[in-house]
Amino acid sequence: SEWESGQFDRVVFRGEGANRTAEIYDFKTNENREKTVEAFEEMMREKYAGQMAAYRRAVSRLTSIPESSITSTLLLAYTGTSVQA
Repeated sequence: SEWESGQFDRVVFRGEGANRTAEIYDFKTNENREKTVEAFEEMMREKYAGQMAAYRRAVSRLTSIPESSITSTLLLAYTGTSVQA
């Protein structure tokens, strides 16, 4: 096993028991100088896919919520949009 360091910006929990879910929100301040909003969103989704997968694994391990019940969203400050990641 390898040590990973990171910090959740926000995790919201809903429900109880077997119905408990979590959504991870991560703020990103990257600038978009040359791409359309859609292309920028896709680039960000791809760029941070590994980080968000690691966050979902961590939340699952910390809470016993199955990864399938954990979603993650990038909040893109530059464009004011959000992206499921």
